[in-house]
Amino acid sequence: MALGERKLEGSPPGRIRGAVLRYLAIYRLPWPEGRIQSPPGAFNTPSLGWERDRQVVVELIERFATTPPDKLGVVHPSFGRMRPRDWDVLQYRHLDHHLRQFGV
Repeated sequence: MALGERKLEGSPPGRIRGAVLRYLAIYRLPWPEGRIQSPPGAFNTPSLGWERDRQVVVELIERFATTPPDKLGVVHPSFGRMRPRDWDVLQYRHLDHHLRQFGV
């Protein structure tokens, strides 16, 4: 989604609700310990095995880091309109969440 290559189903929240939800979820609230509900269709890619999955994650991180801000996705299905800074912080927190989840 951040790279603008995947569009997920669902309608984004309205401007005010989306802005408040985005700000709280991305910048302020701690991420829950349990499972976070993802947008429908977000995780339908089959595993290619541990090593290949790890390579894919590294490649995606590198692509995200080198993508110009104006080429990032514009709308998130749960948070609405996203600015480049929103994507940056969301990607950092999401990756950090999973690294901590696996004790890395």
